[in-house]
Amino acid sequence: MPDPKNDSSKRGDAAKLKRAGKLLHDEIAPLLSAAGLKLHLLSMDFPDATPMAVEATVILEKAMDRVRELSRELCPPPDYSRSIAGPPLSRNLRAARGKRK
Repeated sequence: MPDPKNDSSKRGDAAKLKRAGKLLHDEIAPLLSAAGLKLHLLSMDFPDATPMAVEATVILEKAMDRVRELSRELCPPPDYSRSIAGPPLSRNLRAARGKRK
């Protein structure tokens, strides 16, 4: 017989993981991207700083890759391929094509 407390706990853990994934995607990733843009601007304004800015950018890109991986792992994107109508982009393209005919 399933344990309702255990099921509730699993749902709560899943919700926390999903929130963590969204936090990484919606809040942490943009901050890392903004830092990368600032480094790019810095290297444009101060060409002598370019080598260090490039090194820092490489580190930021690695961090961004890891954030993306974790975000997808914790909060996977919806699987639209199982949708009756197919992926949203395909649906929109089909609708647009239909309007042109």
